[in-house]
Order: sequence, then C-alpha cells, then structure tokens
Amino acid sequence: MNKKNKISVIIPSAGFGKRMKNKVPKQFLHLNRIPILVHTIKKFETCKFVDEIIIVTQKKIISKVEKLISKYCLKKVSHIVIGGKERQDSVKNALYFLKKNPPDVVLIHDAVRPFTSQNLLKKIFKEIENNNGVVPVISFKDTIAKIDSKGKIETHNRDEFKIVQTPQAFKFKILLKAFENAYQNNFIGTDESSLVLKLGYKIKIMEGEETNFKITTQNDFMIAKKVFSQL
Repeated sequence: MNKKNKISVIIPSAGFGKRMKNKVPKQFLHLNRIPILVHTIKKFETCKFVDEIIIVTQKKIISKVEKLISKYCLKKVSHIVIGGKERQDSVKNALYFLKKNPPDVVLIHDAVRPFTSQNLLKKIFKEIENNNGVVPVISFKDTIAKIDSKGKIETHNRDEFKIVQTPQAFKFKILLKAFENAYQNNFIGTDESSLVLKLGYKIKIMEGEETNFKITTQNDFMIAKKVFSQL
C-alpha cells in the first residue's frame, strides 16, 4: 500500500449482542482482563498503514468508550460517531462524517473480531491497491443444507459458498457512492460488500483466516478465552 494514501478504519460498536444473552454488551466483555473492543482496536492501532480509527457506538455508552480509549492510550482513534438503528445505519453515519476529510481507503471491521492478524491486514492492503474492494472469506468444512418451513432438506455443494469475514476494504469514494445508492433505493444489504456489488462494481475475494472469527455466542466467547489463555 502506497503510504501517500490515507487509510481510515471504521469499527461499528453500537450493538448490544442479544445472542450472547448477557447484560454487558459483548464488545465490553473481558478477554485476559481487557475488553474485546480494546483488543480489536489495538490490531489497527499497531498497524503502520492505518492513519485513523473511527468508533461508532450508541450515545449512552460514548463515555465508556472514551474512558477505554484514554486508559489504553489508543491514539489513532480520532473520533467517536453516534450509531444508528442497524449496522448499516452506523457505518453510513461514519462514512458521512468522513466526507469532510475523506480517506483514500476505508476498512470496516467488526468490534468483536479481535483475532485479525497483521499478516491478513498486510494482504488486504496489498490487494486494495488495484481493486475497488477486498473481502476476506473462508470455506465451509461441513455439508451445507437449505431447510424450508416444512422441514424439507436441500443440500448444496459447499465449494459454492463461503463464510465472509471482516475487515472489508474499499476505495472510499466507491463505498460512499454505494451507501448513497442504497439509501436512495431503500436497500438493506447483508454487509458493505453487498452494497458495492449492487452498484455494479467488482470486488476481490481473498483467503481469510479461520482464527479471525467473530465472537457472537457464549460458545464463541469461551473459545476466545481459551485462545487468549494460550497466547
């Protein structure tokens, strides 16, 4: 990645993790006595290619996020933006905030995906140089089946499907245009790449990492704690 390019990272952290069934939002749960959100931010804080980090969160927990940023000296966090009702709304708020001083490249990353490696980031930055967007994916290991409301099972070739990860990287102008188009047409995508694809742009798919998993359930959290205990 040409260091003349400005690179911003958006970390949506406005969710409350209902699937975790925990009173504490999952991004604030501790791994090795440090909040998951902090572990995630540090991955980009220590990356030489990243210029700034934008955190998107709910208004009522902004002060909590600010305290964490101060406590752990996360100097690349330049702004905290108020999130929206859905993840797409939160990312939109951050993109619109960045319009006044736009980066060349923007990465979107899940707040509860703390195991992203520097090697994966390096590969993503290399690929985004010559692509509109870059999305890391991993393969399914098990058979994939579609089950309808009546219990009818239809199996599929697992090689035709992939598990999509973050960080997803995009040229800022393209992602902004994709979001503007989505809201003009009342389109809700599954992730940022779906909005870019809807606009007709091609996206580079690259191999992700199995260790780069998202902490969504209590089982994920237990696995994450085991991983950290071995580091």
